[in-house]
Amino acid sequence: HSVNKNNFTLSQKIQDDGTYLIEAIPTENKIFSHHLKAQSSKYFSAIKSTFRIKVKFNQSQSNSIIDGSKLENEIQIISFTPSINIKLAYWLNAEYEMESFFIKTFVDNLELSNINNIKNRLAFLIFPSDSQLLSINAEYYQNNNKNYYFADISYRYSIEKPKLDFECKWSNIFNAKSYLNYRAHEITVWESEYFLRPNQILCSVKFRF
Repeated sequence: HSVNKNNFTLSQKIQDDGTYLIEAIPTENKIFSHHLKAQSSKYFSAIKSTFRIKVKFNQSQSNSIIDGSKLENEIQIISFTPSINIKLAYWLNAEYEMESFFIKTFVDNLELSNINNIKNRLAFLIFPSDSQLLSINAEYYQNNNKNYYFADISYRYSIEKPKLDFECKWSNIFNAKSYLNYRAHEITVWESEYFLRPNQILCSVKFRF
């Protein structure tokens, strides 16, 4: 728990075109914050698996001046991340992780925004031999009911003498064009769009000394 005391309060004035002006008004403003983090893991030898879980909670309260009115702002951020690592065979490992991210903002106890972001990741590591590695990665995003799918496959062959790594990677198999991400702060919500490189195959040779 922390309390920060500022000698100014931000004044935000929204313009007719949607932009807003920010001005620092000389007045006392306290920011109250709560941060809670917990994590745990457990290995089960019978199934050669490790389970992990992480939980985070952040809450922040402060004051701001919006269009001349003094308002109380509150932001809540909660993340929940369970994962599992399984050794299916001596030549095969599997990993799964789900990250849930929730953001809520309030102005004078009135809910302004509610953002949900869920990310699922599944990976397989296959070792045909000591010198070979086949990696398969798949991801599924859900941002405010919008779905995105991604997948990559890579193969690596290593030679000890000379020290060479041959690798081929097939990226963005589903040829996803872009994905959206959301952030929130006080009275604003940002939507960011990230454009991705198209479906491609890249082969490379790496030298080690």
